[in-house]
Amino acid sequence: MRRYYKIDEKLGRWQDKGVYSRFKAIGVKWYLTEKKNKLDVKAAGADNSNLIEWLKEQDNPFESFDKEMEVEGLFKNVYFDY
Repeated sequence: MRRYYKIDEKLGRWQDKGVYSRFKAIGVKWYLTEKKNKLDVKAAGADNSNLIEWLKEQDNPFESFDKEMEVEGLFKNVYFDY
């Protein structure tokens, strides 16, 4: 288990986001988390609500979440720093 923090509105202050049971990052601002059996995704340039629904339909969302994803109509402006 790892604990992750988010910077609060006040500079230099951290906010505890709790403990995630699973975490996968595939690039800057592209990550999938699981906390209390609930998936959450942050993907810059993508429609996150549609992406999370697509991931929930997959047998293994953490395996499906990668740079090779091809989901029609899901991505806007996508940039991967290889």
